[in-house]
Amino acid sequence: MKEWLKGKWFRFVLSAIGTTIFFSSVSIAQAEILVKGYKKSLERKDKMIIFYVGSVGTGMSWANSKLEHEGRAPIYCEPREFVLEDDNYIRILNDEIERWEKAAKDKSDFQKIQDFPIELILLEGLERTFPCDQK
Repeated sequence: MKEWLKGKWFRFVLSAIGTTIFFSSVSIAQAEILVKGYKKSLERKDKMIIFYVGSVGTGMSWANSKLEHEGRAPIYCEPREFVLEDDNYIRILNDEIERWEKAAKDKSDFQKIQDFPIELILLEGLERTFPCDQK
C-alpha cells in the first residue's frame, strides 16, 4: 500500500469526496444548513451531517485559536485539556436548538428557528458551554 494512503492526503481526499457527496445530496442553494434540514438528516441517520457539524466545529476551533494566537479575545474558552469531537459538537448543537425551541413564544417563533442556520446556533452553543468569563 502506498504511503499516501495512510497519511493526511488520503484523509483529506476522503473528506473532500464525502463533503461533495453530502452537499450534492442536500438540496440547498446556500452554504449553510437550516435547523429543519439538520433534523431531517438526523432522522435519516445521515452520517454526513455528523461529519459536517464536526467540520464546522473544527473550523470554529481553528478560528478561535487564531484569535488567541493574535492576542485577541477568543469567542469561547474550552478547557485546554479537552478535545472536542464530532459527538461533542452534535450534543452542543442539539442542546442549543432545544433551548431555542423552548424559548419560542409561539408557533411563529418556533418556525423561525427551523429556518435558522445551524452553524450560528452551534457557535452560540459553544459560547454558552465554554464561556470565557470563567477563566
